[in-house]
Amino acid sequence: MIDIIRVQNVTGASPVHDCDHIPISNCVDVKGGGCIINAGTGHVCVLSFDDGLAGNDDAGLRIAVAAAGSGILMPEIEDGVVSMRAAHGGQLRVDKKALAAIHSQVGIRINFLALEQAVVKNQLVAEIWLELAQGAEGTISRIEDLCRRYRPVIDVRPC
Repeated sequence: MIDIIRVQNVTGASPVHDCDHIPISNCVDVKGGGCIINAGTGHVCVLSFDDGLAGNDDAGLRIAVAAAGSGILMPEIEDGVVSMRAAHGGQLRVDKKALAAIHSQVGIRINFLALEQAVVKNQLVAEIWLELAQGAEGTISRIEDLCRRYRPVIDVRPC
């Protein structure tokens, strides 16, 4: 679930656009183990997961959120696979350098449509498969960091 939380007493906080500078995160109490995915001067966007999700489902969603651009709908689980759909019609863009770095990690596979392909709203554009052990939090964190560094890894540009 994505929540937008209004932040009180944010004196001196500046908008956050990357994970290297997160001054506002110290001002926010994130409940349920959620993670901050975007922040502004007065609001923070937090992604949290329901208790019923399995470990790899949780990890797959975290990775998909870190990789997705603004042209991708909120990723969802379908048959144990994280599906990413186009938020609008346009041209699919995939960062090949980022994808190579992600695929160099063990236990993850991202399949997507052909590069530069035209897509329509709600079309499935990518799927993420994880084959990681439940205790592979270090690997998941590394993959998330790679996705954030290159973000957006997968996006749909409007035509």
